[in-house]
Amino acid sequence: MPNLNAGADAIEVVIDYGEVAVPSAVQVVAPTISVFVDNRDVAAPSSMVRMDRAGHIAFIATLIAPAAVSDNVRIGVSAVPGVTAFLSNVFALKTTPVSTSIQECPASACELAGAVGTVHAVVRIPGEVPQSITVRNVVNGIATDAGSQTTTTELGENETSKVVEMLVPTAPEGSEWRLEVQLGTARFPSNAIVIRKPAIVATLSCGTSCVVAGGTNLGLTVVAPKEIRPRTALVYTALDGVPILSAQMIDLLEDAGTGTVRRQTTLTAPTTPGQWTIDVSDAGYYATTIVVTVQ
Repeated sequence: MPNLNAGADAIEVVIDYGEVAVPSAVQVVAPTISVFVDNRDVAAPSSMVRMDRAGHIAFIATLIAPAAVSDNVRIGVSAVPGVTAFLSNVFALKTTPVSTSIQECPASACELAGAVGTVHAVVRIPGEVPQSITVRNVVNGIATDAGSQTTTTELGENETSKVVEMLVPTAPEGSEWRLEVQLGTARFPSNAIVIRKPAIVATLSCGTSCVVAGGTNLGLTVVAPKEIRPRTALVYTALDGVPILSAQMIDLLEDAGTGTVRRQTTLTAPTTPGQWTIDVSDAGYYATTIVVTVQ
């Protein structure tokens, strides 16, 4: 039983009327093509051209395999109203396979920093018909439409394909991220990518752990990957575990030639003695906590 990719493969049917003498003034009516799936007549996009050859009147019909999945597909040809002849072949329509590879992750095992940059998913589908697909994020087994893209593949040699650019999501350290391609009702996941915490570094002018007098001004430098989203760091401070004030926002600026964004700001130590902690985050990821003893 010949197999066809549902909704993707093109089928050519040659209808040969034989060597028939037809006056030039008489127009030969083209036959009609029907496709039956599980004995039901279904609509299938098709085209018809006349291709006479060797004295024979012939037509070539090109039709697209229906999108339904079935093991009972037959093609009928009608040259006379009410009379349908069926091809001897019975076809099977199978789910059209979809392959997805990530250009930034050529190996099966891959790790990427969360909320940093994009990946390029190469989607390939066999067949001769461009397909409407939806690419979405799946994090730890949960699919989300946030950041999803719907697009159409482009015709190539014996396949259609599309390169889809997707943002690397924000997800907890160690999360499993996949790209899922939906074609019709079928869904096809990519290989898993492990999300890692991006390199966010916060340093004080006195070091990561130091002793200062109350009211001392200290320089704080925040560095993060260039393509992190957003380029805004939040600075939280506390004294002996009690928050001092609401988070301070710092817009990070590109540091040319380093592949990073950074910003320097000034913090003033509390006047009350105690353990002063400084936490810096971006996109929900935290730098190592800075601990300062205030005397």
